[in-house]
Parts: sequence; C-alpha cells; structure tokens
Amino acid sequence: MVEYRIDRRSGVATYLQIVQQTKQALRMGLLEPGDRLPTAREVVEATAINPNTVLKAYRELEREGLVEARRGLGTFVRATLGTGPADSPLRGELTDWARRARAAGLDREDVAALFTSVLKEHFEGTHDRPGHRGRGPRDAVPTTGRGWALRGCDFALPAGRICALVGPNGAGKSTLLALAAGLLRPTEGTLTAPARERLAHVAQDKPLHPRLSVADTLRMGRELNPGRWDDTAARRVLADALDPRALVRELSGGQRTRVALALALGKRPELLLLDEPMADLDPLARHQLMGLLMADAAEHGTTVVMSSHILTELEGACDHLLLLHGGRIRLDGPVDDLLAAHALLTGPIADLAPHTVVESRTTGRQLTALVRREGPVEGPWETTEPSLEDLLLAHLRTPEATTEGAPA
Repeated sequence: MVEYRIDRRSGVATYLQIVQQTKQALRMGLLEPGDRLPTAREVVEATAINPNTVLKAYRELEREGLVEARRGLGTFVRATLGTGPADSPLRGELTDWARRARAAGLDREDVAALFTSVLKEHFEGTHDRPGHRGRGPRDAVPTTGRGWALRGCDFALPAGRICALVGPNGAGKSTLLALAAGLLRPTEGTLTAPARERLAHVAQDKPLHPRLSVADTLRMGRELNPGRWDDTAARRVLADALDPRALVRELSGGQRTRVALALALGKRPELLLLDEPMADLDPLARHQLMGLLMADAAEHGTTVVMSSHILTELEGACDHLLLLHGGRIRLDGPVDDLLAAHALLTGPIADLAPHTVVESRTTGRQLTALVRREGPVEGPWETTEPSLEDLLLAHLRTPEATTEGAPA
C-alpha cells in the first residue's frame, strides 16, 4: 500500500501532493488496478492532515478516471499510468546509477540537480503519453478595563469543519473559545453552540485536579458523562505514555496535555474547542496527537476549533480559517477559498489596481506583493498561489488591509 509523505514547506497544496504521489506510484507500478488506497483515517493518522484534504485528493483522482470509490469498501485503483513493473530494467539501471553517484561522493541535492538537468535536456517541451493529461501545481462580548475584548465577530462555522483560530497575543482567541464553551457570557450579542454536555473545551492551562491520579481522572470523566463516555478513545490518547497511578500534580506539561485531551475525546463531543493544545508537547508527540485528533474527527464528524501560534501545525490539518486581530474577525472562510482569492505577484513596479494590496515590498525595481484578486491578474507579473503561512503573516502584519469580517 502506498504511504504518503507531506512536505508542508514545498509550496504545493497538500491534496496535490497526495495526487502527485499516487500518480508516481501508478507510473512505477507500485499501484495496480484493483489495489485499495489508504483510507482517510489511515492517511490522517500517518500525516496529521485534514481528512477533507484526503477526500479532495481522492475526488481529483476519481475525476481523472484513475480511482473509484466503492461504498463501504474504500477507494480502489481502476487505471494505471505505468509502462512497466517496478522491477523493470530501467529502474535497475537507475538504481545502479544512483549507487555509483553516492559512491562518488555526491549528496542528495547534487544527484537531484544532475537528474533534473538531464530530465530537462531530454524531455523539455514534451507532454505526457497520449491519453494521460498531466496536471501540476496551480500557477459580542465581555469587556476589559481597556475596552471590548471582542467586537464585530459575526461568523458561522459549518459542522464537521476543522477550524484554525489564529491571531496575535491579546487578539481575543481564548475569550472567543471560552464564550463558545459557555464559561463566559457576552455583554452584547449571542453565540450559538451545542449544549455543554455535547462539547469539550481544553483551555491553555489544562485545568485538572492535582490530587487525582491519571486513572481517577479518567474515571471522573466517565462518571460525569454517562451514556457518552468512550473509554477506548480516551486511552488511545494516553497510549503507554503515562502511569495510570501517577498523580496529576506530578506530571509534566506535555503529560498534562495528554490527560486533558483524553478527557476531551473521551466525552465524544460534537464540538471540540482547543486553546493552544500542542504548545507543551515535543515535536514527535505533537505529530502523533495531531494525527489522532484528525483521525477521530474524520471518523465521528467532530467539529474542531483550534487556536495555535504554530502555523506549520495548522497547514494541511485545518480546512477553515478564522483570523482574529484587535478583537475583530479579519478573515473567515474555507482555507482553499481564501488561498484561491489571493495571489503572490512578483515583477516590475506598477499599478496593481483593481486588486486589493494586502502587503507589498520593493527591492530595487522589483515588486513583490500579496493581493486579494479582483478578477483575472493581468500584467508583467509572475503569479503564484500563497501558502497558508504567507497569507496569515501578511494579514497579521497589515491588519488594516482586511475589512471587518472579510470573507476573502
């Protein structure tokens, strides 16, 4: 079975990476008609990406006639792109060449550069085989002593979404999550969310009873949530990382995070509110738990709202975005739609009208700008789609460029 490797810094959309790696496996003969692709849950557990991203990739492959979905069984390969098996003589020759290159002292980058040079020399301007069209990456509210904590926060989050809640310190993220959890009441306005028994909230400080053991904490969760408690889900979060007899006050910050997440998932909520959930975890534990959260959300259709300052943690995992700045929502919408509504332009200094400039900088006679599209981009510019990190950093640096509650 094919295993996907996601590079969040490649600049290529996550779903396109899955599409490209599947096609590569088809060309190499690693996948053949009748083979089953990994389920969305399996991909999510391995890569910690959003389950909807996996489904989007599979729909694209299905649209191209390469795979088909079989209800209740999974997604299966129906066509191949390969001209020979994975153990073909050409692959053997290439393997021998790579072995000799390594023995000669070339590193990975040297080999890649050499191979790319030869590839361009022999395939420049050619197209895929007839019948196989190539597709690449596409070119209200409590107040504080200083005033309102939140103001003008009108939004609706569709059920089943995994939403990234982003903003600088003091933007109002924790206040918004506390309002949604029912821990605070708005001074004005309303906020509609599932009843308290049908949502779970993990606060930044992970409030747990310090004198209870880990086992007693889970027992308390089970007794406070009769009829809803999922002991298997809770223990899956803890895995073998914790001694059930250990007292909460003896746990590290990362271990307390595991216990808090175990309580939250064990409750089997319809809405899961997470305030900086991974801040105390090491990179490996963060990856494992993010994969577990995404897989659980995919299996049960849980709506997740997660705040984080770690932008790479959100890339690929979240399919909806709320950007808070100064107590107001500056961006709101599906991540794919927001990215498609913007463009990174590079070229000579010129008027960018009618597009809205979010951020721009000049180096000599060269202009680089992130714009919100107002129709097709025409002019002497090189155009690329921004990454989620590009989009967020630009809007955070220039919040005045985004109108209140702007959906794009």
